[in-house]
Amino acid sequence: MSILRKTKRKKPLVSAMVILLLTAALTACGPSNGSSSGASSVQAPANEADGSNSPETAKTYEIGETAELFGLKLTVDQVDKKSEFNQEVLQEGMEFILVKVTLENAGKEAKPYNAHSFELISSSGKPDLNVTTLAGEGQLRQGNLDPGSKVSGIIPFEHPKDDSSGKLTFQPNLMSDQKIVFEW
Repeated sequence: MSILRKTKRKKPLVSAMVILLLTAALTACGPSNGSSSGASSVQAPANEADGSNSPETAKTYEIGETAELFGLKLTVDQVDKKSEFNQEVLQEGMEFILVKVTLENAGKEAKPYNAHSFELISSSGKPDLNVTTLAGEGQLRQGNLDPGSKVSGIIPFEHPKDDSSGKLTFQPNLMSDQKIVFEW
């Protein structure tokens, strides 16, 4: 009988521990500011000097100008239209837009970069397909940029042939809505 009593005593203890752990987990996942709303807000200062301009007041840059955000300086050096690029096959009615960019780390820490942080938006407002390939010579890929270092490369996009406008956006930090915008 003593074995049965020990087993029965453990069940309430185990149940109490499970309830305590669940309560602690739910408390840790809940909002910390005391509100019951699931919404959160992030406020970013609109200060162009430190490169943290808000998306609503973002300046639009042109080819050849340099913009800075999060310690990364970006220059769009050149934009070319091509019907062929690295033996890639285009969809009907499309052409390649090859955007040559230079990134410079103006910060004090190494900064990651990635060709997929760039989007080319057509006049329809839809992003074009980034066709960065593994075999492409001279393409901007991904990596870490040491302080004071620069990297240049081409980012290829598929773009509608009849669309002469282009809007390149660069979002170096996907956790932020802040972007650099170049138009031509």
